Amino acid sequence: MLAQLGAYTGRGGRFGQGDLVTVLGGANDIFQTLALAGASSAPLAYMNTVTNTASSNVNTLVNAVAGAGAGTILVANLPKLSLTPQFRSPAGAPAAGLADAAAGNFNSTLLTKLNATAAAQPGSNIILMDLFRIGDVIAANPADFGFTNVTDKCFTGTSVCASPDTYFYFDDVHPTAAGHRAIARLATDYLYYADIGAQATLAGETAFRHREDALDAASEAFSGRQDWTRGCP
Repeated sequence: MLAQLGAYTGRGGRFGQGDLVTVLGGANDIFQTLALAGASSAPLAYMNTVTNTASSNVNTLVNAVAGAGAGTILVANLPKLSLTPQFRSPAGAPAAGLADAAAGNFNSTLLTKLNATAAAQPGSNIILMDLFRIGDVIAANPADFGFTNVTDKCFTGTSVCASPDTYFYFDDVHPTAAGHRAIARLATDYLYYADIGAQATLAGETAFRHREDALDAASEAFSGRQDWTRGCP
C-alpha cells in the first residue's frame, strides 16, 4: 500500500480538501504469517510483531495522505477473522483464535497511532470505521441485512452459487458485492456521524434502512448533515 501511494504521488497524484480517501489494509500481513507464527515457540508474540508493523504502515500511509492535503480519510480496522469461511472451515478453525488475537492487536495499536496522527493533522478529518464490531451484528442478524448465508463462501473455486446477493462472503475472506454494499452503507454513516452515529444506526435499524430517520430520532445532535470544514476536530 505504501508502494502504491508512492507510485501515485510519484506520477503527480495529489490530494485536496474535497477528497475522500479510504484506507483498509493489514489482513494480508496476518494471512501470510499465521503458519510461521503457529510453528514458532511464541505464536502470539510473533503475530504481535507482525501486526505492530502492519498498523504502523497503515498509520504512515494515513499520515502521508493527510499531510498531502486530503480533507477526509476513512480508515477501516480489521474485521473479526474467525467469522470468515476460511477460519470456519476444518482446516482453518485451529488458527481462528490466533487470527482474531492478531486482528485485535492490529486494531488497538492502529487506534492509538491514528489518535496521535489526527491530533498532528488538524487539516484532515480522520475517521476510524469499526469493522470488527459490525461482524458480530451481521453474523447474528443476517436477514436484517438481506442475507441468508453469512457462514459459507459463494465461490467454491470452480463454481459460483446461484444467488450471490444472498451470501455475505464471496470467497474465503472477501465479501460479495452485496456484502460490500452493506459495508458501504456503514461507511456512509461513519462519514456523516462518526462512531456514535453508527452505533445509533445499529440500535435503531440494524439493516441501515431509513438510517437518517433512526439517527434523527435518537438525538437532535444528528438532525442535520453539515459539511466538514478545515480545522474541525
